[in-house]
Amino acid sequence: MLPDVFIDPISVAVIATPILLAIALLGEGSWKRRGMLCRDLGIPVGTLFALIGMGQMLTMKADMGAIYGATAVMLLVMFYGGLISVIGFFLESRFSDSNRNGPVQSSSIARLALAVIALFACVAYSALNGSSWFFLDGFAAAVWSLFLIAALLLSSKESRVNNVARALLFQSMVCVVAGIIVFFTGDQGPGLSFAINGLIYGLISYVILYLACFRGGASELINAPLTNWHWMEVTGFFTFMFLAPDTILDNLQDAAIADRFEALEQKVQDLQRDLDNIDG
Repeated sequence: MLPDVFIDPISVAVIATPILLAIALLGEGSWKRRGMLCRDLGIPVGTLFALIGMGQMLTMKADMGAIYGATAVMLLVMFYGGLISVIGFFLESRFSDSNRNGPVQSSSIARLALAVIALFACVAYSALNGSSWFFLDGFAAAVWSLFLIAALLLSSKESRVNNVARALLFQSMVCVVAGIIVFFTGDQGPGLSFAINGLIYGLISYVILYLACFRGGASELINAPLTNWHWMEVTGFFTFMFLAPDTILDNLQDAAIADRFEALEQKVQDLQRDLDNIDG
């Protein structure tokens, strides 16, 4: 049934757990803040876990049927993230002008630490579920470190947060393009690892940066709705470069080739039958 395709309890639990914990820890006392957390975390968290699922899929020696199913689940996680962001958008809009909750106090550092720990716990569970070291990539880590250090050292105090958020996005772009170049030179495994891990490292850091800014009431410095759109663009480009579905033309060509093979097999069977008759 069609509705069953969009229901996966494990995917819901994986993406909802860090977001719900962030809401419980940092969104206390204000539905506007809770809506903002849903709006701004749904897309990056969904994209993060979708990429982790893609990495796990690539490390498994699965047949094509299993890969198609795993790809559907991976995209479903991103779909859930988009739904959470949509719900958050309407919640934030509904309570944007409401002052019934009074002024909102900054959350404690302990609450922020718990939210970050919850995120790392979910990431570790998803990444290490297959006992894979795929998500440790020295080249991606080096690019991530270089951009992060440059943003911290070369930015003024007023623009540092925004520049760090942009640097995390830019380093992911660099890793994706570099990974694609390596992939098409023949080193498919290292190329995929470089691209995926560059995106994963950037997204994890971006989510932590957002939580830290949100805790201090300065999340507007990141401009999360616009930044999330750019994350979707980069991830979409990467996904469809490596996992683009077959076009109608490809399917027609495959069907034609299959028909030709079937005709050849029939001819071989006819010849074998004629030879058997001659021998008889």
